[in-house]
Amino acid sequence: RNTNKIELSDLPSSKLLHMEWVNEHNFQCYR
Repeated sequence: RNTNKIELSDLPSSKLLHMEWVNEHNFQCYR
């Protein structure tokens, strides 16, 4: 069972939050 896939499909806002986290993480890594 791919619960992660279902979660992302069910909650588009979750994907948005994830993208924000990735952007922040990358910013801190490459600063």
